[in-house]
Amino acid sequence: MSLQSDADRTFLGLLLWRECRGESRAGKEAVAHSVMNRIKSPTWGNTVQHVAFQRLQYSSLTHTQDPQLTVWPLPDDPSWRECLEIADGVINGTIANPIDGADSYYADSIKAPNWATSQNYVGKVGRHSFHKTGR
Repeated sequence: MSLQSDADRTFLGLLLWRECRGESRAGKEAVAHSVMNRIKSPTWGNTVQHVAFQRLQYSSLTHTQDPQLTVWPLPDDPSWRECLEIADGVINGTIANPIDGADSYYADSIKAPNWATSQNYVGKVGRHSFHKTGR
């Protein structure tokens, strides 16, 4: 493994842990795949690091008002380990993609963003609705 692939796994694991650690495994897998779907499009970026840390795309990683921004997993946290396992499996292609090209999602706890339309809706996994915005 390269240093970049190690970084991608860790950053994707952190994104999952901060964004959806309370979700089911399927929910975490869907979020991970939405990140990887962004990498497939040249407009988002070509590494997990580039995609994950774009300003205001994942609030838990970039928004100064998000309470998750300064929360870090402990090494023995089972959810952290699961997030790293999912990140590894999604990056390596051993976990199937349940959201068919979706590159964006939002949680039920917030109002639907303007970009979330019935035309680009892909499906719902857990408490997240997934969309293919095609940016």
